[in-house]
Amino acid sequence: MSLTTHCTMRKCLFTSIIALALPVAVLAQNYFGAGYVHAISPDESESVHFNGLFLGGGTTYRISNSLSFEPAIYYSFLTESGETSGSIWSSSGVSGAMFDYDRIEHKFDIPLNLCLGSEFEPGKRIFVSAGPAVQVGLVSDMKYNVSNSDFGSRESDYEAGGDKRRLNVLAMAGLGVDLQKVRLTLHYSTNLLPYYEGNASKDRRHNISAGIHYLF
Repeated sequence: MSLTTHCTMRKCLFTSIIALALPVAVLAQNYFGAGYVHAISPDESESVHFNGLFLGGGTTYRISNSLSFEPAIYYSFLTESGETSGSIWSSSGVSGAMFDYDRIEHKFDIPLNLCLGSEFEPGKRIFVSAGPAVQVGLVSDMKYNVSNSDFGSRESDYEAGGDKRRLNVLAMAGLGVDLQKVRLTLHYSTNLLPYYEGNASKDRRHNISAGIHYLF
């Protein structure tokens, strides 16, 4: 094989790689954003309402003009506080008391959504999305203090004695709109696996989130 032929083949190979990679680069778009999340969790006697924020992003891979695949990763921080009644054990016996409590959650969600959309103006697109998501619980603590006293304690749902599932799979659905470089989203999700280990009666957690993202 001559040097000229070898160089020509290398040029053709390089050109082919660029030709194949260019559409992928053009059709892939990254986004990053933040927003508000509200979660309704099952409990022994009543639902518990969490409020918090999420932060994260992902990439949109265009499969066609209307269909895209969107893997992403989000971190969220949620809190809930209130007052509940309980009992205190002491040397003098058992007595009733009121407790002030704070619940704190940190977690990662990794959605893998398919999106179906339509461009209604150049650079402006509306879409619906659906797909599974993996949820990884990092922290789920409850801190409580006896009202008007210094007595308090902390419990973790993931430590020994806790029954909350750390890993779960979610079903997600949502809608959004792209306005040039800005994306607005609204999503709903719920768990597919039992929320608590071995307790199907406290099964569903409902999550609603609204966010704003920057496309780049």
